[in-house]
Amino acid sequence: MQESSPCILVAGLVSSQNIITEHEQLDQLLTGIKKSSWQKDGCRNHTDGDDLESDFLAKATLSDVELSNIPKDLLQNQECLQDLVFYIFERRFGWSEQECSQNGLSKSKQTSTKGNTSSGSSHSTLQIGHLSYAEETKVKTELNHKLDELINLLATEEKLNSQLLEAYVFAISKATSMPVVRSQLLCHIFRWLTLAISDDSVITGAIFHLIKLVIVSGVTDVWSAIRNATVSRITAFIECFTLEQLEDIFGTFSKICNNHSSTWQAKEGAIMAIAGTLQCFKLAIVQKSVLDEDVSDSSGTVVCRKFGRHHFTSLPSFISEPLQKTVYRLLSNAQLSIKEHANRAFCSFLLRSELSVSFVASQFKHFL
Repeated sequence: MQESSPCILVAGLVSSQNIITEHEQLDQLLTGIKKSSWQKDGCRNHTDGDDLESDFLAKATLSDVELSNIPKDLLQNQECLQDLVFYIFERRFGWSEQECSQNGLSKSKQTSTKGNTSSGSSHSTLQIGHLSYAEETKVKTELNHKLDELINLLATEEKLNSQLLEAYVFAISKATSMPVVRSQLLCHIFRWLTLAISDDSVITGAIFHLIKLVIVSGVTDVWSAIRNATVSRITAFIECFTLEQLEDIFGTFSKICNNHSSTWQAKEGAIMAIAGTLQCFKLAIVQKSVLDEDVSDSSGTVVCRKFGRHHFTSLPSFISEPLQKTVYRLLSNAQLSIKEHANRAFCSFLLRSELSVSFVASQFKHFL
């Protein structure tokens, strides 16, 4: 039997209304994706350096040398990749949406497979035919295992590429009425970004724009659990941003806080993100020669604010100048949680202020 292309299988999965057929198509897709990972499985098994080099030259162009878990057929068809990413997360975690909105599996069997808008899930009520409850549970379990395998393949994708990020942004926009799916999707994205981004990563403008969309989506989410998870996870890779990118994302957080039309949830998430960003500036004693700014005397040591690879004698002006205005405004907000996070942000700012650092320096003067 001729093997179907990934895009044909994805189209079948998205439109499938039978769980058995879906199970078979998902199995074919997973098998096909594993077979297509020749770069990861084949090249790493070579022991001879000449063989490795010739293998790359024979099978890949220069742009293809980076390893990828995603078949080229999917990367070259953005619409197909977007449909696949949304399908994976909506199908894997859509059961929870259904149970929350319809109070259990038994009601889902009585619900029509068409016109169901209560949960926003297109697959949560697939036709199951004559399957018994035990048989249905078994099929669902097997289906979830395969979906977990696909999620793991996406999570271990080593290449930070715009195609996959665009697919994630698309999936987030489609999951606006599915908080459980949205939460799992955002947590997955941040886990992937934490692994894919390192100190030597080059984050282009297009990549940064997509990352910022994901961050802002999580920070301003109506669910507090999603906002908290977002803020706690972005600090793992935000230090890899360039100063221009940091200024951009910090300015976005400030605008959300100062925008009268922003919801209280969005303002709370934004001030939490500001506090988290400030905490990434660590006080450290370093040689003056490593500072990012010019100093009159480059000999000796100094207490600085360390942010990733950067070292400053004071907080950057794009942070310190708008911060006080933003914090003062939020301290008068009627929402108690916003006041609390604004207070934490201001405390983080004070600890990194000139006066605080001067005090720290005086305490450690005998070590300098």
